[in-house]
Amino acid sequence: MSNDVNITVLRAVVMGAYDLQKLRIQAGLRLCANFRARLGAIPADEDESEEAEAERESAIKLIKADYARLTDAIVSPKGRSNMAKLDLSGAALISSAAEYSLVDSYVARFTAHSK
Repeated sequence: MSNDVNITVLRAVVMGAYDLQKLRIQAGLRLCANFRARLGAIPADEDESEEAEAERESAIKLIKADYARLTDAIVSPKGRSNMAKLDLSGAALISSAAEYSLVDSYVARFTAHSK
């Protein structure tokens, strides 16, 4: 009986991990779609070249750097975000609180998935 319980628990853990992975991918796709639409880029093609993939990776790095800079400015010593302090004037890519929230959602899920 305990072997059946262990298998059931293991299945639940694996399904939870897959669900978190799906959420992270969905958040990343929403984030990319938002920035593609804003920048007027064409939708991603399944047969992307290595150049396009490298360009996408560099864009994600820029977005994460922009996010980290903005987050440093609004996070209190207690670790809470104060959106009232959000100053987007010097941000290169993130131009609204909604975009900041999209990036925040993606980074949180990416961090959770990396653990």
